[in-house]
Amino acid sequence: MKYNIAIYISVLLLFVCMSCGDDEKENLRYSYSIVENPKMYVGSEEAGGIEVAYNDIPSRLKKLFTASLPVYEALNGSTIAFSGDDIILDSQSALAKPERSPYKFEGSSLYIYKRGEWLYFAEGGNNYLTVRQHYITYKKNGEGDFVVQQAKPMRDMTGDTAAEEAGFGTISEMKNISDTLIFATRNTIFE
Repeated sequence: MKYNIAIYISVLLLFVCMSCGDDEKENLRYSYSIVENPKMYVGSEEAGGIEVAYNDIPSRLKKLFTASLPVYEALNGSTIAFSGDDIILDSQSALAKPERSPYKFEGSSLYIYKRGEWLYFAEGGNNYLTVRQHYITYKKNGEGDFVVQQAKPMRDMTGDTAAEEAGFGTISEMKNISDTLIFATRNTIFE
């Protein structure tokens, strides 16, 4: 009987000690990602950019846009950990070191401190995050190839924000009938 009590206390202390440690709060793992429906605008001389319904976007442009998205999906397999005042993003790649940055929440928005400024990073909390990454594909004046780029970090992407990132200014300034702008948001879920 004495041995049972001693074993019980030892096991209990072991569990308590295992839950102690540094100031780690949560480890989140990549779960999945989805792309919100892309939006497309084409230029018009009178009205500027006109939105094209998703079903009317030519399939070759949908393929071009969606084929370019995996190039930027670097979070697959990654983990996120909160440690004290820092967030640690680990790509789990032997080629890259984990990135460590100070972080803060403003409401449900997570910001990280990089290059001397606070940058939007995700929505959620310590046990669930949605990283929102925005992508833009565009062609000005119908010249050259389509340009694909990841937009600067921000919570939401609007048509005018995408147009500004692509160098059009605003949607209403897309006056060349060969102007084309497509944008979408990838939501990457960490649980």
